[in-house]
Amino acid sequence: MAKKAAKPKRKVIGYLEGTDPLLLTRLASRGVETLPLSNGVDQHGKKMTLITSADNFSLVIGYLHKILPVSGIAVEPEYLLKACQVYRVPVFLLVPKVDMAAAKRTLKDAGDYVTFVDPRDAFRKMVKHLGL
Repeated sequence: MAKKAAKPKRKVIGYLEGTDPLLLTRLASRGVETLPLSNGVDQHGKKMTLITSADNFSLVIGYLHKILPVSGIAVEPEYLLKACQVYRVPVFLLVPKVDMAAAKRTLKDAGDYVTFVDPRDAFRKMVKHLGL
């Protein structure tokens, strides 16, 4: 009796508010599921700090400013990104190429799971990362 082929692992992208809807639509048209994530302030979706392995995220994407602290709100980037680090979820932070060096200095303690990506290159890099 022949074994059934294993069902391919679904691809799920977590995205922060402000992520380009056309980018998300292009991924969705290729079978990628998209789930909104919240930094805890914007209440955009599931709180990033509550990500678990059951969410099956292949990648999290959002603009750098969504994870940076704001006056009066004591939430550090390391806290917001901790679940991504623990569950080995790659994070693509969108930053224009011209501001890349400054962004890296701003988030100098980002782990190797964080990649700074120019928004113009995001789709190409995400497709490559996801193996689509």
